[in-house]
Amino acid sequence: MTPFSQWLRALPAPCDSTSYDNQNIDYIWFNFRQGWLITMEEKRFGARQTVAQADTQSIVAQMLAFASGHIVTTLRGRRKIEYRGHFLIVFQNTTPDDSEWITVNGEKVSRDELLELLQTGKVRRA
Repeated sequence: MTPFSQWLRALPAPCDSTSYDNQNIDYIWFNFRQGWLITMEEKRFGARQTVAQADTQSIVAQMLAFASGHIVTTLRGRRKIEYRGHFLIVFQNTTPDDSEWITVNGEKVSRDELLELLQTGKVRRA
């Protein structure tokens, strides 16, 4: 929570939770050289997403997927950018280095597999 997120959540009607869901996405991981990106939600200490957070992030991921591969304007000019998905990363503790387990979208992965996701934007399937 930040002061601004607390301010947003405290707004009275018509901007309150009866009409609006206020969620964030923790990371946009953009490989600007290769032209692809992923979005990530991080949870520490085995935490879970709320239903509202999962729903809102799924909507954003679907919209990004529909736009994937289209030409957009970037710092490096107009070019195609590929969206490779949204990933929920859960740590037993706080990082890959202090956790006995890590999950990505509900599947246990190793630290090396997490690094592979960051390097390729894809989860290796066994």
